[in-house]
Amino acid sequence: MHLGRNKLPDHLRKEEIILEPDHIPDGSKKIGQIETEQLECIPAELYIKKYIRPKYLLPTEKTIESTIIIADLPTQPIDKCMAGSGLLAQLIIDKYTDHLPLHRQMQRFDRSGVKLPYSTISEWVSAMCKPITPLYDALVAETFKGGYIQADETPCPVLDKDKKGKTHRGFYWLYQDCINKLVIFDYQEGRNKAGPATMLKSFTGILQTDGDSAYDGIAEQQKITLIHCMAHARRYFVEALDNDKQRAEYALDLIQQLYIIERIVLNSY
Repeated sequence: MHLGRNKLPDHLRKEEIILEPDHIPDGSKKIGQIETEQLECIPAELYIKKYIRPKYLLPTEKTIESTIIIADLPTQPIDKCMAGSGLLAQLIIDKYTDHLPLHRQMQRFDRSGVKLPYSTISEWVSAMCKPITPLYDALVAETFKGGYIQADETPCPVLDKDKKGKTHRGFYWLYQDCINKLVIFDYQEGRNKAGPATMLKSFTGILQTDGDSAYDGIAEQQKITLIHCMAHARRYFVEALDNDKQRAEYALDLIQQLYIIERIVLNSY
């Protein structure tokens, strides 16, 4: 192993290749060996899984009626879909975990000699939302169980299916349990309180936001303690530096002390 190079993980499979000298004179004695490790990769393989189900005609004395039996196909994530569960899972992971757009995945398939239309792949990804919904519901329940969450919303352009090439403005509402590092993204077409009201209907505890008024009525109706974000509050004091520098700097110094305490707490874990 090269000096200064990080050790490769022990859990990886090892393929050993023994390289002997071209000629070893008689009487030579092995006194040791030098080991050199390389990290290798086997490219992902697209292959065809072919299910063959023999059909059997049961013996019967009746000449008019007969019974044929055949094995059932394994349960699939998408019924009658030509994509297997492994390929569907890889599409989802590549798109949402590794942020690889579907058109780039299409290009990768094309290099393997497999042409899949964009519309087909899009339909597969959309259809996969249904079988993984229980996982999403479990994530929501686990996130809101903590008793302290942070919430925020951000706009995003959304392709309009009724107007080709056009987009409309949608919103992702984010809910985070920063203690247990759990995050939920909930898409809504607007910024009104209908979205968070539905998501937070069973939540009780502390809710930290940027001060958006959409949360005020929700907190009043439920057992929610509403707190706000010092980073958002700090912006106003920064803007006030040109107007009242002395008092603005005093407030900024107090907020900075809070950040120092937060840093100390984080570093203690």
